[in-house]
Amino acid sequence: MSQTKKEGGAKNMLPAIIIPLCFVVAVIIYKFIFGNPANFMEGNPDNEPVKGGVAQYLGTIYKGGFIVPILVTCLLVVITFTIERFITLAAAKVMAR
Repeated sequence: MSQTKKEGGAKNMLPAIIIPLCFVVAVIIYKFIFGNPANFMEGNPDNEPVKGGVAQYLGTIYKGGFIVPILVTCLLVVITFTIERFITLAAAKVMAR
C-alpha cells in the first residue's frame, strides 16, 4: 500500500515539474529562435521582420510580445501531457492482457 502512495505522489508532482520546464523552454524558443537577429531587418529585433521566407513568420511571431512564450508554454504542455497519456494508456492496455 505504501508503494502505491509513493508512486501516486510522484505522479502528482509531474505537472509541478512539467509546466515550469515548458515555460523555460518556451522562453528560450522565444528569445533564440523567434528573436534571432537574422529574422529582422539589419539584424535588429527592434526593426521589422525580413520579407519572405520562414524568417518573416518567425520575426512576426516574435513581435507578438510577452504573450508568445505563454502560448508556446500551453502548446508544449498539451503536447507533453498528450504523449504522457498515450504512454500511460498503452501501459494499462498491456497490463490488462
